[in-house]
Amino acid sequence: MLSSQIGGQREELRICEDLEFWAMLATYGKWGVIPQVLFTSDGGAVTRSQGWLEKNMRRWQSAPSFEEWRKRIDSSPSTLKTPAMETARARIARNLCYSHIMAGKTGLAREETRQYGRLFPRNRVNMLFRIMAASGVTWWLWCALLKRREFRRKV
Repeated sequence: MLSSQIGGQREELRICEDLEFWAMLATYGKWGVIPQVLFTSDGGAVTRSQGWLEKNMRRWQSAPSFEEWRKRIDSSPSTLKTPAMETARARIARNLCYSHIMAGKTGLAREETRQYGRLFPRNRVNMLFRIMAASGVTWWLWCALLKRREFRRKV
């Protein structure tokens, strides 16, 4: 299947766009999904020229809701319901929630954490996401803590 037949990569996405495209390709045939990060790149030269926080702030602000991100995948002719695809979706949902927090869309992040948090990868931080989303006050404190940590990061 050619990417042009699928519709190519979504140009309006600025975060998780590559993962959406690969997930879309996977719905059209047999593929394997490795639910672990094997390689990451931060575009070092771009990051240094734009500044880490400025570069990521633009990406975080453009992050779609998880429903918006997955709408094309779920409407494809043969959506995969494999455990590996579900693991990949869970990681994307978590990344988008974090992006929403950083962009100040804390209500959306809480709503999506409450809806999809049970799917997040099992670790201590994601457990805190789920616990803190139970109350508006704890969620506000959690978001403030995460933003403070991120905005003080030295890169």
